[in-house]
Amino acid sequence: MIVTVPAKRRLLIILIGLLGLGLTGCSVDRHDLPTLGGKRTQSNSPLEAAAKLYFNCMSDAGIKVTLEKNGQGELSVVQFSMSTYSYILYRTPDGSGGAMMSGDDPKSDDIMNDFFSSDSTDPALIIDGVDYSDAYTHCLKESGYDENLAWGNGGWGMDPEYTALQVEANNKWAACARENNWPAIKDSSMPVGDSKDDWPTVSLPTTITEDQLRTLLKACPNFDSDAQDMLEQWWQNPTATGYPPGWTPDPSISIEWPDSPGKDPESTMNPGEQAEMDRINRLYEILYEAQQAYWDNKWGND
Repeated sequence: MIVTVPAKRRLLIILIGLLGLGLTGCSVDRHDLPTLGGKRTQSNSPLEAAAKLYFNCMSDAGIKVTLEKNGQGELSVVQFSMSTYSYILYRTPDGSGGAMMSGDDPKSDDIMNDFFSSDSTDPALIIDGVDYSDAYTHCLKESGYDENLAWGNGGWGMDPEYTALQVEANNKWAACARENNWPAIKDSSMPVGDSKDDWPTVSLPTTITEDQLRTLLKACPNFDSDAQDMLEQWWQNPTATGYPPGWTPDPSISIEWPDSPGKDPESTMNPGEQAEMDRINRLYEILYEAQQAYWDNKWGND
């Protein structure tokens, strides 16, 4: 389970599984960085240079991370690895952060609430109960690594080529949903103007039940393991750029959050609101069940 907390907000956006946005490339899960066929002795990209310093520093601190390509093919994205950890909580210098948890932990809500209820804005990193905040802060400062910049094009998800593919995949799935008893589901569109930071997604009504969602996903699957394998194999080629011919990402699907007019997002939820959040969390678990199973099978023995 991955939970992200947007900068300067505490309204949780629940994302179950690894999501596999298709922007990640050849993962490096070891301190010995690849040379890409012997041709890569030194990077000319400031993003890649910062990522390498950050990767090395975090690895030296005993923190397992991966080094991956962004949407422009730069080996510049460093992410925490969930292959051996139960949970990771982090807060970045800009005040954003998130939580990544493997499997279902009945204490997960309490763990996240305690971490994100803090008024501190300093970078922080907790892995399986161990505080790595000092090492994390040091590595960020020493390397100059910035996660948002690392993804390229000013942000992690705004590569125009990939965004267009995402819209195509979303709308193909939305059309299937409309043909299977959900006529009100709308297409997504390319972000424009003030909405340029909004990732295109297909929204499902908050009233959808678990049984209805399972039936819909059976008719309209939202994960293609063959497509993910294709992408992984494509990135094994050190000269690969862009995306494999004919490849499209999985649809990006979200559940509409129930409206709470006048509600302070940081206030304590009443039992009814907590029950609703738990219900929506279960919907997300169903939504990303296939993706989670794929990655569990792929990384389960790491």
